[in-house]
Amino acid sequence: MPDKLIVASALEAALVLSGLVLLWCFFLSPSARARASQPMPLPYWDIPGYVFGLTIVRLFGVAFIIQLLAASLLKKYAPDVPLDKGFGLLLSGFALQLGLLLGLGVSWVLLKSNRFQAQLNVAINPAAVQLPEPLPLSRIPFAGIATFLIMIALIAPIALLWPVLLEQFGHTPKPQEVVELFTAADSTAQLLSMMLFATIIAPITEELIFRFGIFRYLRGRVPRSVVFILPALMFAAAHQSLTAGLPLFVFGLIQAVAYERTGRIAVPMIAHGLFNLHTALFLMTGTDPYSALINRLAP
Repeated sequence: MPDKLIVASALEAALVLSGLVLLWCFFLSPSARARASQPMPLPYWDIPGYVFGLTIVRLFGVAFIIQLLAASLLKKYAPDVPLDKGFGLLLSGFALQLGLLLGLGVSWVLLKSNRFQAQLNVAINPAAVQLPEPLPLSRIPFAGIATFLIMIALIAPIALLWPVLLEQFGHTPKPQEVVELFTAADSTAQLLSMMLFATIIAPITEELIFRFGIFRYLRGRVPRSVVFILPALMFAAAHQSLTAGLPLFVFGLIQAVAYERTGRIAVPMIAHGLFNLHTALFLMTGTDPYSALINRLAP
């Protein structure tokens, strides 16, 4: 085993161990379980269903228009660049994320102007129930790092066992398109663009949609099992990768818990960015201990 892979494996083991300690401290210890029964700092969303539906339509409508514009510009000024791989696929991904962010911005302005904004739902949160304050701003970075470490600890065994299980059912594990883009990057500019996309743009956009939007809207309207499972399933399905499906589903569950317990969407955003950075560093350095171990155990 190459030296750099040994170092990467040791560092990953340290991350997993740290995550397990935090998991005990914040979720499994008796005091943590007692705190979990108390009200959460995240208020319910008192936004009408038709307004939320129109917001979703507006969001993806703007994203679709931006993607069409990007494809048109690429076809006009770089007709030889394919849209389904390499730089063309990267540009398409940027256009989608930019469109989603613009759609979110437009939707938020319209919601604010119509007074349909996040507030306590008095039918669910009676005035007599005093919600705790959200996590102080100064503690948000630490909560994001803690969420990332817990995520690594919980997803690590799944990352090892899920591909093996898929192979047992005749499915050959295939990396996500973004993973293939990282490994195929042939310039510093393309690599830096991918890092920006994976560690900043995508975490902000996806957390706003799946946690701040869908998860937040469902809370108080459907059973809690559905509140957590449905957005996580949608998040996993949006990545269109069966190989990463179960890890991404667990990822979505952890992010929802972090958002609900802290009341700060910035916490899952930071954890998301760190997780993507963690994966990107493995890809860039060729030191993924999970793939190495799976290959060694394969018959």
